[in-house]
Amino acid sequence: MVFKQIRHWLKPKQKEDDCWRLDGEAPGVIEIDGRSAFEFQKHITLHEGYPIVDWGAVYDVENSVEPGQFDKFWEACELGWLLHFRDALGEVFHLTLSEHVAVLSSFSFKEACATVRYIERTFGRILRQLDGIAQRSSGGRDILIIFDDSDAYYRYVIHTYPEHSEFAFSSGMFLGRGCPHFVLIKSELAHIEPTIVHEMTHSCLSHLPLPAWLNEGIAVNTEQVLCRRKHDDRFTPFEMHQRHQEFWNSENIQDFWSGEAFHRNDQQEYAYSLAQIMVEQMGRNWRQFISFVLESDWQDAGVNATQKHLDIDLGVYVCALLEKTYSTNWSPSLH
Repeated sequence: MVFKQIRHWLKPKQKEDDCWRLDGEAPGVIEIDGRSAFEFQKHITLHEGYPIVDWGAVYDVENSVEPGQFDKFWEACELGWLLHFRDALGEVFHLTLSEHVAVLSSFSFKEACATVRYIERTFGRILRQLDGIAQRSSGGRDILIIFDDSDAYYRYVIHTYPEHSEFAFSSGMFLGRGCPHFVLIKSELAHIEPTIVHEMTHSCLSHLPLPAWLNEGIAVNTEQVLCRRKHDDRFTPFEMHQRHQEFWNSENIQDFWSGEAFHRNDQQEYAYSLAQIMVEQMGRNWRQFISFVLESDWQDAGVNATQKHLDIDLGVYVCALLEKTYSTNWSPSLH
């Protein structure tokens, strides 16, 4: 029975206050009350040795179980997948849990518990910081997988990239499809805290169809506020403004509006910085900004919501920030 299975899995092997380490064998089959067992292993494929679950098949079970049972079934599949992932990563990796969070890493138990608690606290801080916009997803745990090195990290996340798309460098990512989870590259907790905040912000915004520039701008600003990070101190504000003026033109600004710039290594730095500046300026009237965000849509790059709630044209706005002469080519192209 799925309830019995989960109770067995959640029996603490090593416990510290509200955190515990989950050991045990990765399941091939997950039993379901009132129906035949779910052949979990058959719905797992390997990519670079990592388990990729057909979460669509997991969701399909909801139509054939009694009300209230699917959440337990989902939890069993979620934990089962993480145990398979643990085995793929190697014997130094362990799964550490709290009621709401799961961290898969090679951290010591003490370090893993500190990471779990940081995630628990940070969600509350993000929800307060982005009151009226952010929303914590319901169902399942908040999952963080920490890879020991960049090679292992990139070998996993590349499966999320469309074929022939440009691969962008990063130190963390929120993967929202199927079973939502965060992935990071290992470092000391203090060094990965900003990345955790940034990616958790994306998670809290995942219920909204935001254009990439707005999504990233909110995430960068939240990261800077909650981690007390300063703006890029390699350049003075004047120097950074000059760099933006020299870089952006009426052609590559379309990559910014479409979101492509955030995935191109030669444009990333400028795209994140411009998004941060725009959102910081737009967010000064918070009530107005909430209305704008809630109606923004990636399909038009936020054009309609910007005009309706901020009474500005995005092309005119970015030209004013960059001190460029406006033409319609600076506005998002909807083709």
